[in-house]
Amino acid sequence: PWEIFLMRSPRCKSLIMRDEITTNNLNKKMISAKYFGNPMMDFVDEKNEKLSNIISFHRLILIIGSRFPEAIKNLDMFLECLEHLNLSNELIILLPLSINANVLTIKSHLTKNGYLEKNNIQFMVGEDSVWKKKNKYILLGRSTFNQWANMACVGLSNAGTATEQLVGLGIPCVSLPGKGPQFNFDFAKRQSRLLGGAVAVSKGYKNLAKQVEFLLNSELDRESIGLRGSKRMGPEGGSQSLALIIATKLSQGS
Repeated sequence: PWEIFLMRSPRCKSLIMRDEITTNNLNKKMISAKYFGNPMMDFVDEKNEKLSNIISFHRLILIIGSRFPEAIKNLDMFLECLEHLNLSNELIILLPLSINANVLTIKSHLTKNGYLEKNNIQFMVGEDSVWKKKNKYILLGRSTFNQWANMACVGLSNAGTATEQLVGLGIPCVSLPGKGPQFNFDFAKRQSRLLGGAVAVSKGYKNLAKQVEFLLNSELDRESIGLRGSKRMGPEGGSQSLALIIATKLSQGS
């Protein structure tokens, strides 16, 4: 393949991969590749001391994607799935939003799905608003992904990079592919395979609910599946290493 040709070309001064497994596979093919950590894992491992405010709850994080209207369709699908959950404990659902998200539209869809905004309830974990329906609380927050990622037990995620970052933190995820364009079934299957099954691809609302129930109720299985993802993604620190290598190459004129 042309990719292999380019990697072996003398014009390729350095080949640096973001994961150790790919690096080892390339080295077995006599292609000199190096690995210094995963840049995607930098800055997403914030330790939030406020986790104690919600530690007694089951905790999900919803990643709906950033492209509208696909993100809204993903939100509606996940909210429908949550209706099929059968949990004894109350559930905290963290919903981090991008800085340019249409919050009014998202709030209108929460209302449409039976959630009510509760101005008198605060969990003090950086949320902008709290929404409630029966035993489920949805916490909205802009630019809170890095802050909330480590708070979750399980991720419901129809996204690319954010999903990989979650499983890199050892948090198993479940996806429910839509029609795209960003996140469809083919993409979800490839993502699950590359992440060692740390993301389970669901085929319907009830199937997803069962997978989420299983993960929330089994800490041992969560940890086992989460280890696959963290192993595939690797540790943080790649950004600084890459910057140093590039700076060295430039200073050497190579």
